[in-house]
Amino acid sequence: MYQVTEDFLNKVKANERRIYAKCQIDYTDPFLDQSIQCTANEQANVSYPAQTADAVTEPVGKIASLDGTWVLGEDWVLAPGADEIETKQMGWWGSQLAGADGSFTAHYPTLTVTFFSRPITQLKVVGDSKRDEYPVDFDINLYDTNGTILYTETVTDNTQVVWQNTLANPVTQVTKMDLIVKKWSHPGRQVKILEFFTSIQEVYEGDDILLIHLLEEREVSQGSLPVGNISSNEIDIRLNNASRKFDAGNKQSSLYQLLKQNRRIKAWLGLKGDGDGVNIQQSVDFNQGTLNNLIVVNNKLQLPSVDAPTFSRNSIAYLSDGTLVNSNLPRFEQGAFAGDKALMIEEGTTNSIKYPLEPDIYDTSSWSIQLLDNYTVKVTVLKDNPTPISQYQAFLFKTKDNTLIPANTPCTLSCIIEENTNPYLFVKCIGFGSIQEGVYGSINNFYWRTITHTTDWHYTLGLHSYDYSKIKAGDYIILKNLQVEKNHILPAL
Repeated sequence: MYQVTEDFLNKVKANERRIYAKCQIDYTDPFLDQSIQCTANEQANVSYPAQTADAVTEPVGKIASLDGTWVLGEDWVLAPGADEIETKQMGWWGSQLAGADGSFTAHYPTLTVTFFSRPITQLKVVGDSKRDEYPVDFDINLYDTNGTILYTETVTDNTQVVWQNTLANPVTQVTKMDLIVKKWSHPGRQVKILEFFTSIQEVYEGDDILLIHLLEEREVSQGSLPVGNISSNEIDIRLNNASRKFDAGNKQSSLYQLLKQNRRIKAWLGLKGDGDGVNIQQSVDFNQGTLNNLIVVNNKLQLPSVDAPTFSRNSIAYLSDGTLVNSNLPRFEQGAFAGDKALMIEEGTTNSIKYPLEPDIYDTSSWSIQLLDNYTVKVTVLKDNPTPISQYQAFLFKTKDNTLIPANTPCTLSCIIEENTNPYLFVKCIGFGSIQEGVYGSINNFYWRTITHTTDWHYTLGLHSYDYSKIKAGDYIILKNLQVEKNHILPAL
């Protein structure tokens, strides 16, 4: 816990006080988004293209190269080894040397970054600041999932190590970016790119934040949980959506297709200080004494000994269905996908959807379905105003062979809508309507609904639209983790 000044304590205990809030969300964090892949059509003997999408723009130093620039005795450093890439930045180095005027020949050095569909609001290319090298002429191409070029930025006569451009209108549904370098700042040297992929990070303050609710589990007698115990802290943040920026179907939003789970969030609560003063004291000498049962060995914190882990909570809690959980007992919700467990989730359910997936498609001239992964499909519209069938369904997923959902037995249907290019397309419970409408259940783009059928049931999930005239050729939706479970449960992500 940080030590604070006396001024801070007086202000936070004052009868009249105002607490300020701040929230930072990384919508595209390369450390969380495992879909980001960086490749290059050429590389030097030592090169790390993956570092061009890690938000680090400064190299470890002036890295030596056998291009005639390395002079002994100056402030040069050797390129980092493979075991040092987590702590030393180098980026992508090409193999082709620029000509006398800095130009490269055809088959230009090219860096490619691929990722799940998302909007691009800003373009950024960072050269090597330590060597003062940068691309002079280059192209940036943005592609969709079919390889169609959505946008091209052509830059000539650049003179900046850090080049960036904010687009007037976000380019949505981008799945690939190419950086094609045609001319370099120095002749006889190869490409050196530190950063290319642009992450989207937003900070919210003031009226942007409607609510911050923090539940911190602590042991009152000690001020914190003992070593070896689990602390299950929770934070809920509610943001102002008056502009409709956070609407999942708003294609004009810079956050379109980025409202997903597992985004990194940082939140602050504080008081306004006088002038530029700082109310938090952070000077700590880790070479002295002990801290919270930790000891210092070779300037590093270390546990002396740890007993078997336990769980501690001084307050009662509740499951999603309102069931009370006594203090000092963990909260378990049943999970959705057999064989997997999420944090604080205890498995015990079975997916009733037949696998391998065998969807019933009633008009193959209007619809096509592609299996992308286990229980993940992409449904593509083949023509404008496609043909619906009974109950306006485009297709159906069946339950497993000889497995029915018994009559009058609750079951929960769920899926993740990974991508959806047309808001008029949505997932439907046969005979019950959409699972995306009403107060059924949703977390970002993860939806579920519990229903009870009066007869034994074979059919489960399908695709639906209230107005097929709004559906056009090329529209598609990607559904992930299709799931049907008996009983009333909260599915696991």
